[in-house]
Amino acid sequence: MKSWIETLTGSLEQKKHYRQAVARMDALPEPYRRTAKAYQRYLLQSAGYVDGDTLVTMFTDFADLWERAVADQTPVRGVVGEDPAGFADEFAAAYTGRQWLDKERERLSAVVAEAEREQGR
Repeated sequence: MKSWIETLTGSLEQKKHYRQAVARMDALPEPYRRTAKAYQRYLLQSAGYVDGDTLVTMFTDFADLWERAVADQTPVRGVVGEDPAGFADEFAAAYTGRQWLDKERERLSAVVAEAEREQGR
């Protein structure tokens, strides 16, 4: 059973794992750290996931990717390619989870359905 704190704030375990992934990115040497942090910010804004498990998995995998790049001495451009935003979008697309846009789509459909019912009277 969830504690009342988790009911208000969400899973504490998810937050712990997210913070661990972020700490791993913070520990990267430059310029990998700066790049990984920029992607973290971009993905939080653009991916739109509201499912905590999806976010945690995505950022854990993302930290793995950058740590591997450091270990292999892969240049940043060798990781992200010629289209940095395209790389981020493709990376995020590999994960499935509930997005904030899903809720907005449901709200829009509900309003249109209600309007249709009202006009059918």
